[in-house]
Amino acid sequence: GMKIWSLTFERAEELRLQRAEKAEEVDKLKATRPEEIWSADLDRVEELLDERDIASRVETKHQKLAKKRKSSRETKQLTSLFFP
Repeated sequence: GMKIWSLTFERAEELRLQRAEKAEEVDKLKATRPEEIWSADLDRVEELLDERDIASRVETKHQKLAKKRKSSRETKQLTSLFFP
């Protein structure tokens, strides 16, 4: 818990505001049908999976590009050894 001597007026006001915000969130949740909550959760999961898929594709492209650059550098090095 919080030490009483660290509870300043500003901190107390901040905590009251947080309590009011949380109470508002609870009221909103209570007024929402479980099906709506479920649907919203699924939509959010789908968004996050889409973001992950995009990031994965970008990473794969970067890896392929790095591999191609490395291969190109190695080819140039070998060419310079045999054809100075």
